[in-house]
Amino acid sequence: MNLRKKFLLNNIPYDNIDTEMIELINLLNFKWGLQTKFSCYGHQLSESSYVVFNENTEENAIHNLVEYLHKDVPNDLNIYKHTKIYNWVRMSPVNCNWVLEIVPIPTYRKTEEMKRSNFEQVIDYLRKNQNKGVVV
Repeated sequence: MNLRKKFLLNNIPYDNIDTEMIELINLLNFKWGLQTKFSCYGHQLSESSYVVFNENTEENAIHNLVEYLHKDVPNDLNIYKHTKIYNWVRMSPVNCNWVLEIVPIPTYRKTEEMKRSNFEQVIDYLRKNQNKGVVV
């Protein structure tokens, strides 16, 4: 089954997702078992890419993701420098969502290639041990 069909069958609006985010959304939803709600690649070099998780996302599943992305990562990868995971709280009404943010490297020579490379490095790392995060 192609990704578009898989997304649509699971009520994920494939056609409204930034094309750069498709593989990340696929991994998080179907390999890591984390239901996503919103995402954006960030259309300027200085803008981060981010994924907002559904309100019902289990805290244990987020903790598994945090641990995987920030613990025992090989030194040649800077995953911990590229990612932030935090709880976003909004008012009226009160709403809380976990957010995964992929941050471009903060240098004065940012390029689209650097931003894409950092983004792909996170995706490749998530793909490598994708079953560590699944909470059944």
